[in-house]
Amino acid sequence: MIHLKCTSGVVMATLKELIKLVKELPEDSFGDVYKIMNDIKEAAEEAKKTAPVVCIQCGEKAVKNGKNDGIQQYICKKCGKSFSERATSAISNSQASDSVWMSVIRDTVSGVSLARTSKDLEISESTVFNMRHKIINAIEQEYLSNPVTLEGACEVDETYLLECEKGSAFPECYHREPRQNGKALKPGLSDEYICLCTSVTSTGKRIARAVNRATPSKDEIEQVFGKRIEDDTLLLVDGNKSYNTMKDRCIVIKTDEEDRVRINRFHSFIKERNSRARGFATKNLNRYAALFAQVFGNQDDAPIKIFELIKNRNKRFISIDGLRSHNLLLL
Repeated sequence: MIHLKCTSGVVMATLKELIKLVKELPEDSFGDVYKIMNDIKEAAEEAKKTAPVVCIQCGEKAVKNGKNDGIQQYICKKCGKSFSERATSAISNSQASDSVWMSVIRDTVSGVSLARTSKDLEISESTVFNMRHKIINAIEQEYLSNPVTLEGACEVDETYLLECEKGSAFPECYHREPRQNGKALKPGLSDEYICLCTSVTSTGKRIARAVNRATPSKDEIEQVFGKRIEDDTLLLVDGNKSYNTMKDRCIVIKTDEEDRVRINRFHSFIKERNSRARGFATKNLNRYAALFAQVFGNQDDAPIKIFELIKNRNKRFISIDGLRSHNLLLL
């Protein structure tokens, strides 16, 4: 991914798109374009130089040791450990270039289908699926490791998504029959719906986490929000009395639907993405919930932050097999 600064902000484009644009430029513009892109390259290389690389084994300073398939390699002068710039990161061992990863991140943030991303990048859907789940798994792990604090005025509410067994063989002896039309078989709010407990703070921080089916209990409310509460937190809630469990730690105020504008927009965003994808597999729902919390109201900046996250050597690497079993939502 290359970023070109312009007067209106930052324009993001894939390498393939930039090449197409350059081919359409008049010949007398090539020099100016080359200078701009060369300046960007030099700035990026200079930024890398200012951040010292430390050994993943002993923590001492490491030095460059050539490249392998375009990926920078390092070696530690003290212990001799060799590793790549992606070692122990979420995308360790990946052969895909940074531009491909950035394209997959951007499509994930924008809600582009796997099929469309696969076609645009000319790679298989299964590869795109695995890359997407490495991305959202890394976001979820960051979400759990560094939880958002509920401070100031916080709108809190639940939203409900129909459970989905997409991508799995339908379980035997399940609590319902397979659906034919994508609609609930039971009337009203039933155990066919997964509850997402959500919050949006006055400063724009978001929380989205599923822990149950149908209406959440006091224990489930506590599980999602309890450790995030500050003494001066003001919770703006609906009529769900389960939130009263936190009255001894903060102020809880019942408000009308029209007073919770931020949370309603967040719910609309989640439901629109769920509808566009024709449902997210319930077992992966919390990975997507973490993604929604990351990108809602922040779609322009989110791709860069997510790219930095997955490249960070934070020991969050997970294998493809691990993705199929790690931290799934099993209700």
